[in-house]
Amino acid sequence: MIRLLKDLRNNVSEGEKVKIDDLLGGIGDDISTVASTLKISAAKRCRSPDSDDSDDSDEDGEDGDALVSASTDTSEGLDILDEDLHIDEESRATGFHGKNSEVQWLRSLKSRFQRAGRKPPGMRHGPPSNDDEATTQRIDTVQRRRKSSRAGRIPRVSSSDFYLDKETIEVDVLFDPFELPPVETAQNLLNCFMNTVQDSFPILSKKLFEDQFHEYYESVRQRRPNKFTERWQAILNLVFAIGANYSHLIKADWRGDDRDHLVYQSRARMLGLKGAALISPPDLSLIQITGLLAIYYQSIGHVSRAWIVVGISVRFAQTLGLHVRNEDPNASALKQETLVRTWWGLYLLERLLSAITGRPTIILDNYCSVPLPLPLCEDKLSEAAVAAQYEDRLHLRSFNLAPFFRISSSTPLSSGVNDSSTRTLVPIISRSPLEARIKLGIITGKVLSELYSPGTATNSWESVQQKISLLTEELDQWALSLPNGADFTGKGLDPNSQRDHILLGFYYYSTKIIIMRPCLCRLERRTEHQTRSSANFNKRTARACVEAAESITRMLPDQPNPVYIYQTGPWWSIVHNIMQPVAIFLLEMSYGAAHMQKNGKEVTPFIKKLIRWLRAMRESNAMAKRAYPMALGILRSVAPRVNADISDLLNEDVAIIEDPLSFLDGDISTMGQLFAEQDKYPGNYPQVDCDGLADSFPDFLGTQQDDTTIPGFVDTTGTYQQLIFPNAPQLSTIYGNPFLTSYDQQNPILMNSDEFYYEHPDASMPTYPHQQPPS
Repeated sequence: MIRLLKDLRNNVSEGEKVKIDDLLGGIGDDISTVASTLKISAAKRCRSPDSDDSDDSDEDGEDGDALVSASTDTSEGLDILDEDLHIDEESRATGFHGKNSEVQWLRSLKSRFQRAGRKPPGMRHGPPSNDDEATTQRIDTVQRRRKSSRAGRIPRVSSSDFYLDKETIEVDVLFDPFELPPVETAQNLLNCFMNTVQDSFPILSKKLFEDQFHEYYESVRQRRPNKFTERWQAILNLVFAIGANYSHLIKADWRGDDRDHLVYQSRARMLGLKGAALISPPDLSLIQITGLLAIYYQSIGHVSRAWIVVGISVRFAQTLGLHVRNEDPNASALKQETLVRTWWGLYLLERLLSAITGRPTIILDNYCSVPLPLPLCEDKLSEAAVAAQYEDRLHLRSFNLAPFFRISSSTPLSSGVNDSSTRTLVPIISRSPLEARIKLGIITGKVLSELYSPGTATNSWESVQQKISLLTEELDQWALSLPNGADFTGKGLDPNSQRDHILLGFYYYSTKIIIMRPCLCRLERRTEHQTRSSANFNKRTARACVEAAESITRMLPDQPNPVYIYQTGPWWSIVHNIMQPVAIFLLEMSYGAAHMQKNGKEVTPFIKKLIRWLRAMRESNAMAKRAYPMALGILRSVAPRVNADISDLLNEDVAIIEDPLSFLDGDISTMGQLFAEQDKYPGNYPQVDCDGLADSFPDFLGTQQDDTTIPGFVDTTGTYQQLIFPNAPQLSTIYGNPFLTSYDQQNPILMNSDEFYYEHPDASMPTYPHQQPPS
């Protein structure tokens, strides 16, 4: 039968080849005798992914999931670093991205092309357990498998990076650090920040800062400017920088020069981070400067810099005890609430950046006892308003993983996959959008720790299924804790409330994707004696992952309107929020839509919609300009897997690359050519053998290779020294990013030699017009 299928494969259409490949992959590539064939086939019939989802009855036999490591393939629980990130500035700028980040996933696709057709010998996988023997077996498996599959030059991580850390943030013009924009421009920039960023990352005290802003500009107008500290002016310039970047994205009529945000952030660094600022005892203003600088870097796509700087800010905050409950009898209620919100603003930003980069979070929830913020909007924060509610909070428990959910049953959990049904969680209603985001951030941290840390390899796949069930239940209960439930459209609400709902929707579905993501692969091909209930759980969860990606896509209008999503969504990370479902759809298509009910036909419209959104965003968003050709190129390759017609999408594009596969070795640079060709590949790439490709996947998880006062009232001294961060040190890695996991290995992804698209951005940058300082 196998010989017949292989012979038939050479004489059928591309779509039929995909079906035959799936059949061959399902049988297995280690069949040597008729007896072993019958044995494996029988086991696979027991765990067939196409089984009726409603039938979870298990047949007699050994449960293979309890004996299989959660990362049974080449990773075996160990992160690896397979290139020298110290070699040049470009590699250092990109830095480490977890092997399962979207950046590493794009890179792995290039690597698979180079290894196409090779079929390394089969190898046993290490067992779950953290004892010395099991650990040794997993390490030995990693080393032997990597040695057997090594072929040619591995693409650099930087060649697949669509973030912008490689771009310079320095300006080549002289400027006065004390120079200010006209009051009308300043007010517009302040409004941009306060209306779109402050509520999500409340690092500043909104009312206090706005009062100081108006006081300062009024004193300038009267030609007797107040002597606000340099650190306060640094904070002001960072607010301007973030607002200026936003103004360019929405194409505001009043926006300034294209590089004005770079000038503002340069002024801020000169004023607030000069001399020994980073090693001096911190105050609240220094915490806010570094926190805002991290937001700015995140908003312009410098995620590596942002992750480094927010870590510094968190360390400053922990130095001053912002992470624990403040019982200082001399501190006013308003001051305590300001510090609470500053901490949670940093917490949310740091958690977001850890999820994007696949790098570790430095915040351990068990060390936090700071309470949740009061359910008051920023505009209503005053001493009287806060004091009126503060007495009630004194009787509440400290945060410290606070009881966000009450368990209504004391029935202990058993070891079954679906045993979460034995208890009922009753959600505690979130009193404000900020509180809801904080609770979701805590859940996200648990997901990264329990599903994507290297220690996951010591657990069995059965235990991972249990964790997925519990985390899914907790996330669903979080949604029920919202006043309007899981309705993220915000229809019928005022613009501010509608925006809150949309933001929560993006965060909710993003978290749901990373919870479900481990099951989105062909798990039935790697585990012998898998039970029917386990196979059905995997398939249902994978389908739910794709459906979560579909839900994110539905939140975007059918006709791309970048200004709309910048104004209503998480504009500082929107390319990440789009590329996440893009990655999910491409993965599902690469597996022949094995988890869907309509053979992938339901996925195609969603991926095409997201590609069109990336295309529309290219004009003003450099990250989208990089991400678009990568996503489109991969789509062209996987579309035949599900017989997807994307001709309309391709016809809409006008920039067609001359060399179909030059993207394989292209190092991206927006200051010139988007994809710099290094090696030439033939137009007709050889047909990829699924089984051989399945055995040659790269490694994913494992170890790394060789008086706090309000700003405006802090006096600061020190000599001028410009601070730069382009050569920031690499830090140790704990978490991997959830776009591509160790669970994907040994799963075939068929790639074809279609054309890939790119365009050359305009490398010219206009000269920044100097503004007149206030007189």
